Amino acid sequence: MKFPVNYLFILIFIFSCRPVLHQSAAPQKELFSIDSLTPPHSDAQQLIAPYKKQLDAQMDKVITYNPYILNKEGLNSNLALVSADALLAVANEVYQKNYGKEVDAALTNSGGLRRNFTPGNLTVRSIYELMPFENEVVVVEISGQKFKEMIEFLRKGKGHPIAGFSFARQGEDSDILIKNQAFDVNKTYTIATTDFLQKGGDGMDFLANPIELHPLDLKLRDLFIQYFEKSDTIRINTTPRYR
Repeated sequence: MKFPVNYLFILIFIFSCRPVLHQSAAPQKELFSIDSLTPPHSDAQQLIAPYKKQLDAQMDKVITYNPYILNKEGLNSNLALVSADALLAVANEVYQKNYGKEVDAALTNSGGLRRNFTPGNLTVRSIYELMPFENEVVVVEISGQKFKEMIEFLRKGKGHPIAGFSFARQGEDSDILIKNQAFDVNKTYTIATTDFLQKGGDGMDFLANPIELHPLDLKLRDLFIQYFEKSDTIRINTTPRYR
């Protein structure tokens, strides 16, 4: 039996239209262990060199001169005093501009301060090393009772940085001074702090659920830079906060 020619053309057409399947080669993977002993890769170094140069110039910019030994050891350490004063000063400026009210006090945590300083220039890099976290500055309004709870917490603690108020470690409510005024449990008070602490970080539950909460859209690290840039030399108010 002869195969019809038209069938032959149909079969040729069908088989010629079949997709050609290409089998991709499996990707080759190789793991590299990288540590401090790994030699630098010349191509990678050449690629990032222009960006590193630009970043180093920004990070090594001198913002002020520090004539002190700044460390956080002790209840009224120089580093605690100046960092709390910086928080209060800049937060108060921003809060007044945005809300028309003053900040009464400032509180941050000693664990958030990550390095000490000897006398010398402070650079942007120095502040990043001091405060490597992304903590945001907030202002909370709390009741006098919550403020009292804060004092009791601080009396038992290790000396967190504070500004705008002082108190006796072994004292009564009558020993508490806020902006040089006697503490009044019936008043409300505004406190500049960080979003981490406001959420109860480091056991500071008295800052949670405040009467009002106002984020300032400002990182604590950037606040420090703003504060220190305003003067060519650091000056510290050494008035004790913990008496």
